[in-house]
Amino acid sequence: MKRMMHHPDRQMPLSQALKTKRLKSLLFSLCLVGGVLAIGYLVWFWLQWHRPGMRYYVAGMKAMASNKPFVAEQLWLQGVKRDPRFYGCYEQLGLLYGEIFRYPQATYYLKKAADLNPNDGELQLELARAAHQEGRMDITEAAAKRAMTLLPNNPEAVGGYGMIEAELHNREKAIWALRQAYHLKKDSRFLIAMVANEMDDLQLDQAEKDLTPYLQQHPNDPNACYLMGVLYEHKPHTPFNLRKAMAYAILAGKGMPNDVRPYTLLGRLLSEAGFPKKALKVYLAGSAIAPNDNGILNGLLECYRLLGDRQHERAVAQQYQKVLQWRNDVDQLIHQMQFNPHDVDSGLRLAHTEELLGDYAKALEYYELMVEQDPTNKRTRAALIDYCKRHHLTKLAKRLADPDYVPLVNPAEL
Repeated sequence: MKRMMHHPDRQMPLSQALKTKRLKSLLFSLCLVGGVLAIGYLVWFWLQWHRPGMRYYVAGMKAMASNKPFVAEQLWLQGVKRDPRFYGCYEQLGLLYGEIFRYPQATYYLKKAADLNPNDGELQLELARAAHQEGRMDITEAAAKRAMTLLPNNPEAVGGYGMIEAELHNREKAIWALRQAYHLKKDSRFLIAMVANEMDDLQLDQAEKDLTPYLQQHPNDPNACYLMGVLYEHKPHTPFNLRKAMAYAILAGKGMPNDVRPYTLLGRLLSEAGFPKKALKVYLAGSAIAPNDNGILNGLLECYRLLGDRQHERAVAQQYQKVLQWRNDVDQLIHQMQFNPHDVDSGLRLAHTEELLGDYAKALEYYELMVEQDPTNKRTRAALIDYCKRHHLTKLAKRLADPDYVPLVNPAEL
């Protein structure tokens, strides 16, 4: 009887067939799953596009494109009612209310949108901005931190969080975030803010260490010169240190001639060096730029006191009391406008008071806002044109002469 010989190679075709069958089965399963997922996504996309909120969202965007913001507002409000789980209408309402300074409403709707869409970093940034304008620092900090977490490589998100922590006097967090932002983008805003916070935290040696190499590369940066001048002011008042501080203050003044801070710094240094007459000249020059600045008024009071000029000292003290009242008026008017943004009397008074205080950018924004809210109101348009004439904004004044021209306010700049 012949022995059956075992030949392994005769088993190969069967093994390969099994493997091929399994591979085909796996590929079919993957294709099936992929097809189901693709169909599921298409169904989801179709449902999203045809849901009520999306229809109102798109209609509102078309209204905005046609310069009909209040029509858009009503459409988005309808979208919120018809589809309360759709975040898009909440987001657009929040952005719209932010543009017309209705910050409580802006914060409310943007927070609703962020709760429904928590992984949108840009939305968190918008929420942080609106809440910051409202003064809700709890929401501001949380949204800014969330934005930074979602956008860790976005210098604006990281730096913005640092700025918020600085405002809350959480300087350790602020300095860390601003340093990270500066590593992401060599933007002088982040470095200057970081150094300023180090100085506020009395980390003067570290501030000088961070500022020195930047100033070597940018010797005419006025903000850097100003901060270095302040750092030298904090050193022992040797003749060398005082001269260095004054030199930096003068450089800063040349670079930002409309900024009153170099004048107040130089005035202080001259007064500390025993030259009240020279300090007075500097403060008076600064008062031509910002007559109601706290630093200028305090410096004038000190100089007149040292010089024994009681008459001028009393006059400055009276002016200082007026300024305090104006600042109090601004706080009250802003509060009023948040609840009644169409109050023309309060809006124009707020703009005028900001102008008196020397915050011309804010004043212009408020004047423009009143025109934007009611382009047909001749009183608000005339007030804005008069402001333009006082500040030599001739191009804007000419555009405003056209009754169809409406200035658009950008609240992010406020």
